[in-house]
Amino acid sequence: MSAPKYSAEFKEQVVLEIVQKSRPMAGVAGSYGLVAQTVGNWVAGWRRGSTPASALMP
Repeated sequence: MSAPKYSAEFKEQVVLEIVQKSRPMAGVAGSYGLVAQTVGNWVAGWRRGSTPASALMP
């Protein structure tokens, strides 16, 4: 089974909720039904200057 694909807009919404609102990554991930490691990858990509969408694109 392949991993679900999330839109760039959704990834950005999740990342900005963590970065701008200083919410804990695990809490935000859980509220969206996501794995914290996945969200962590999105945040790390954003901090490196990548957009959240490009951070996880295969």
